[in-house]
Amino acid sequence: MPKPAPTLAYQTAPLHSPPALALTVAAFADADVVSVSGDVDLASAEQLGAALTAARRPGRALVADLSGIAFFDSAAAHALLEAQRAAAAAGSGLLVVPSPAVDRVLGLTGLDVLFRLCADLTEAVTRGRAALRT
Repeated sequence: MPKPAPTLAYQTAPLHSPPALALTVAAFADADVVSVSGDVDLASAEQLGAALTAARRPGRALVADLSGIAFFDSAAAHALLEAQRAAAAAGSGLLVVPSPAVDRVLGLTGLDVLFRLCADLTEAVTRGRAALRT
């Protein structure tokens, strides 16, 4: 009777856990800031869009601080674009503080020209405040 072939048992584990999406909202004098960190992809892009929609208020600048994002895909770019369109229709617009990952995707897709990109949060709040006065 032939011997059964040995079976190999192994388990794969991810090399690292992807950072969870973290969203916080803060109100400044003339601007509302949605800060996002972690990965924004197909699974979490809807959360980004919902947070930006919920934070938008008439007569106030809306800032998306995306400087903490490690991964940003086309679904995330679409959510950001939809938030920008909705903010523009409401008369407030959207200022974006991109991380290198966000900047890369927006640049590669040509969407960077559609957003008011800012180097940091201070610049975004200042530009948002100035835009409200004009």
